[in-house]
Amino acid sequence: MPEGWLGVREAHRSLVRERIVQAALQLVAERGMSATTMSELAERSQISRPTLYSHFSDVEQVLAAWLADEVGRVQVVLAERLAEHEDPLVRLEAYVLVQCEYFAGSEYAFSIGRLDPRQHGSALAGIIAGHVEKFEADVRDMLSEATQRDMLRGNVDVALYAELVVGLVDATRARLAQGTLTPQRATAAITRLLRHGLG
Repeated sequence: MPEGWLGVREAHRSLVRERIVQAALQLVAERGMSATTMSELAERSQISRPTLYSHFSDVEQVLAAWLADEVGRVQVVLAERLAEHEDPLVRLEAYVLVQCEYFAGSEYAFSIGRLDPRQHGSALAGIIAGHVEKFEADVRDMLSEATQRDMLRGNVDVALYAELVVGLVDATRARLAQGTLTPQRATAAITRLLRHGLG
């Protein structure tokens, strides 16, 4: 098969996949994941059921694919933002801000913000658990660096504070998605608490 044709075929497959994902997000936002069927998804996507099943085996797999893409996108933004800062505490503030900006984004509020994937299947729960673990590990690294550079008290329980930072960000999710709290205010409150407690 010519190389150009392979590229066209892959581009078409990506477009179909994106159409399926967007239709799934709409249906889940309207009805919830448990009430969304593959038949309805095929109809909303305007594709045949065999085509749908050639991409995904069930609705949870569609959402898991979307969530994995979203996590990857956030990681790219994080890498870009963190590269701008030498100070580990400034990097931590930038890190928290990116997470809060994501929760405040229209895509999050429209779809997964109306669904707690941790209450559903293992594919979604696994992706979220991996993201949370990565978040905690990154925060631990920044706090450890700040401690080594004598920017924080020497007796700081880095693992505990990393968990607390992740918990504080998680606690703001609903208000950020609803638009009653800005990412900047949430970040300022979290980092102010952190600096006061650790300084």
